[in-house]
Amino acid sequence: MGSAEKQILIVDDNLSIRRLIAEFLELEGYGIDTAGDGAEAFKKTMINSYDLIIMDIQMPKMNGMDAMRAVRINLPAIPVIIISGTRDRAVIQQARECGADAYISKPFSVDDLVERVKEVLVIR
Repeated sequence: MGSAEKQILIVDDNLSIRRLIAEFLELEGYGIDTAGDGAEAFKKTMINSYDLIIMDIQMPKMNGMDAMRAVRINLPAIPVIIISGTRDRAVIQQARECGADAYISKPFSVDDLVERVKEVLVIR
């Protein structure tokens, strides 16, 4: 299955980060949708079909951990990559326990993110 067939939801309250990630992943041939917080992301996962979710942790309304838990209950097969500015080992461990398939610390290189996306999509 080619990357053009893969749909990715990017969830971050920072519009610049959403746009940057979206731009690079679109260049790789992925279909992109975005959400500004966890609540919006959860609603979108109930309506649309995604092959991957890239999600920040610290967001208003519903943070990334709570959104990931909600997604995991309803749609356990969707892989999730967490992106976050925190390097706190306890937070990283909590993300993994909540079902994150990968964790990337901000700031990150877009090349590293694209590579991780490809890895996670192949594994799942």
